[in-house]
Amino acid sequence: MENRISHATATPDKITREEHPQLYFANGDIVLQAKLPSETENLSFQMYCVHKAVLSLHSVVFSNLFADGSANLESVYDGRPLIEMFDDADDLSNLLLFVYKPSDYLMRTSHPDTPFELRGAVRLASKYLLDEARADMIRRVTMDWPLTIDDWDICGGEREGLVRVWRDQRDRNVSSHFVTQRTIAVRTLEPVSAIVFAQEHGCSGILPVAFYRLASIDISAEWELRCYLSAEPPCARWSLCDKENLVRYIKGRQALEGYHRAVARQMAAGDILSENCLPWCTIDPPSPSTGDDNLEEYMKDAPCFHFIWTLKELVWGTQPSYDPLAALLKLADAERSPSEKLKRTCPHRLCLECKDSLHKWVHSARAGLWECLPNYFQLQ
Repeated sequence: MENRISHATATPDKITREEHPQLYFANGDIVLQAKLPSETENLSFQMYCVHKAVLSLHSVVFSNLFADGSANLESVYDGRPLIEMFDDADDLSNLLLFVYKPSDYLMRTSHPDTPFELRGAVRLASKYLLDEARADMIRRVTMDWPLTIDDWDICGGEREGLVRVWRDQRDRNVSSHFVTQRTIAVRTLEPVSAIVFAQEHGCSGILPVAFYRLASIDISAEWELRCYLSAEPPCARWSLCDKENLVRYIKGRQALEGYHRAVARQMAAGDILSENCLPWCTIDPPSPSTGDDNLEEYMKDAPCFHFIWTLKELVWGTQPSYDPLAALLKLADAERSPSEKLKRTCPHRLCLECKDSLHKWVHSARAGLWECLPNYFQLQ
């Protein structure tokens, strides 16, 4: 292959050029060259043999360049005009892949790498005025993140379905459970890269839910290769998280801890019950000297209050949940399908009025929590 590009700082024997496996087309009529990172003195370049017509269709910058007969395209590689691109090779690769093969991204639902890969590609799309590609890449990232609580529940339901299939396969010792496990992993959203993407490219609408997702991940769980094989334990690209976002993470978790305590107090006070069922002890609580044993005696005469109290102890628990949207649903699910322990402890369950009150309260509490997320993570 002919190459007439010279570099003052490197001799030809120290220059290597790698043709991109997916973006070096035999019928291409223009070659792009981008420098690859190297830890040695050798220069390494990524080569792309693409089409003037395709680049011109998407970018007014390239269209004007190719239309200008006086443009300096004298450098040649592989018998074609060569343009040196002073851009990151990975970013350029991802941009060209999106232009040539958008379905590879569109069919890749909730993949943890999408915002990570397209972050730099969007910057290049802005630089070279690929306006439609830029808008499509931003839309591709944001469409993975639910903007309403209903969409959040739908995404959670789809994931739970995959998890059930995986557990069933594992329990039956079916070898395909490894494939299902990997499917879950590559359909698990990674929040830090999405947060950075959203902040850089002006799609702040996904920030509350991305930070909420991040709050459920331990700060010691750093992203690594095994995350592509298993989604447990959940991990994040903490290396991308700057100081301000780390503070938001900490403040958000503190807010969720406070929310957990507030719900526990509401349940203990009987706020969830129908007004017709409130026992006297919630209106005029016994003094501390009465003792817990006597309180339990009082509760036996108030079965609905006893059920909510037990629900608080067995289901809501004392340890804060960093996914209270799911924890609140568990309260409603426990009422519909109580565990054997809950049945034994509270054989009378809830009256119809209190049952209705509980489910309305869960719905209202989850909607209120969703609205509070921007404040919890200091996004307003």
